[in-house]
Amino acid sequence: MTKRDWQRRIETASFPPSLDEINRKIEERLTFFENRLRERGIYIICGAEQKFLAHDNNEKPWKDWIEPETIKWCLRDLGVTLLEDVGCQDAQTGKYQITYRIPQKAGFPRSVSLAQELRKVREILPEKLCAMTKVSAISFQSSLDNSPDATAGLHMNLSVCNAAGENLFYDSTLGGVASTLCRKAALELLALQKDGLALYAPDEASYRRFGSHEFAPSELRIDHERSDGSIVLKSDVSKTPDSFRIEDRLAGASTYPYFPLLAGIGAIYMAVTNPKHSINGESCAIIENPELAIKNFEYSALWKEIAGDDLHGDLVAYLKAQTQSRSANLPA
Repeated sequence: MTKRDWQRRIETASFPPSLDEINRKIEERLTFFENRLRERGIYIICGAEQKFLAHDNNEKPWKDWIEPETIKWCLRDLGVTLLEDVGCQDAQTGKYQITYRIPQKAGFPRSVSLAQELRKVREILPEKLCAMTKVSAISFQSSLDNSPDATAGLHMNLSVCNAAGENLFYDSTLGGVASTLCRKAALELLALQKDGLALYAPDEASYRRFGSHEFAPSELRIDHERSDGSIVLKSDVSKTPDSFRIEDRLAGASTYPYFPLLAGIGAIYMAVTNPKHSINGESCAIIENPELAIKNFEYSALWKEIAGDDLHGDLVAYLKAQTQSRSANLPA
């Protein structure tokens, strides 16, 4: 597809592609990345921390305790297989967290399995959990309109290992720090975040979350351990080799889970297959300008390479349609 053909397709699209169609194409892309990495003896390890907010019909936090075991039962009944833990992160703001982790012995493609589970929980859990408890509403949204302190994120945890199960993001020769591959993948991810903010921040609730507390990024930046950056090179307290990972913290609960996974796995793929790719690693502010964010994504050469022309064009059309839909629903 030539640049002119691609541009004409975006401008003349009479309707956006369906989300199911986009899901299918992202799953194909993720599968392609994982297969190419496996040919090089590199295996994806991924997990996620998916937050949700419990509240009343006026979007005020639901402060009555929801038993984590009740949430776990709902998730198991939904057929969720990658569940690691469930907990209440902040009872005062009604924030709960579901933790997923794909074991090293899991089948392939691992990223697709995680994306499908995150999507299923996002779509089905609210109604099921409300039916089992006294909670008025369960929302996978980045913040509540009437309760700015109530915010929720979607953190992706990514690492890679070799056939022996050794974490390739850990470098023992440098005293146990992030490896060159880890740092290169983080740089690629940062570049994708800069150009792909429109995918990460689909609504006003997403922008309200940024910089609101220590768990939400205040700017696009790579940091070590806990901070307010959008990417953290992280390890557990034990700092064991297996615990080294990249944590993508930019996405909020409103973010569609397929999008940050495409960015994260794509960043690792680029770091492995094109290690000399030059990336600007400077931090930058998160600017609340959805129209500019879409334009940056539309003309991003890196996102075109990661997604491919066809999927990239679909994503641009989808983002523009979502923006038009929100504008049409605004009060006169």
